[in-house]
Amino acid sequence: IVNCHVSIKNYDDNYGVHFGGIVCSNLDTGFISQCSIAGTAIARGNVGGIANENQGSIIDCHSNLFIDANDGGDALAGIAAYNMGNGRIESCVNYAYILVSSTRKFYGVGGVVGRLFSGTVDNCQNKGNIEIPNTSALGGIVGNASETHANYPDNTTRIVTNCVNTGDIVGPVGVTGNMIGVLDGDNSQMTDCIYGGTVNGATGPEAKTIGKVLRTTSKEAKINDI
Repeated sequence: IVNCHVSIKNYDDNYGVHFGGIVCSNLDTGFISQCSIAGTAIARGNVGGIANENQGSIIDCHSNLFIDANDGGDALAGIAAYNMGNGRIESCVNYAYILVSSTRKFYGVGGVVGRLFSGTVDNCQNKGNIEIPNTSALGGIVGNASETHANYPDNTTRIVTNCVNTGDIVGPVGVTGNMIGVLDGDNSQMTDCIYGGTVNGATGPEAKTIGKVLRTTSKEAKINDI
């Protein structure tokens, strides 16, 4: 799918479905490029501005979709709620404000990816503010990069590189980061990223790049303020 542009006016999900602005699921051979979405979505399920689930490639796409999650769900993000398999998200930008007005818990909320089971997020930006009262992981770029189960063991590769967050992030202390909410796994890594947004009003070193680091042998590298 190339050069597809969608505008939504007051989409209201009454049924808690999985929502993707361009596609619901982008499978391993799927390719989405130079697409965008704008408008307003009131959601009661899992939401990705471009795709709900990505296992393929999403390149050079933009989201300006205001998301208000006023009921429970699992994952929310400006670009893809879930990234898994060999999924790659590259050169994408989220401009939109993501708000969770429900107190029910989400497990991964991010400006670009909600839950990064595996794969790569490269050269992406979040310029939108995110506000959520109850989540296991919240990040300007990726919410949760810590999942381990039968399909995604400890050595699963999760890479976040060359990304920039300038959005202001408001969420639970200890699992909220400028770049990533929670990072885990022997092959998980974040490199060459830049942040300039606030985390719960804090700036500079107090605005943590990663909310929480669990078991990981990877190192943060070249993390800079802007």
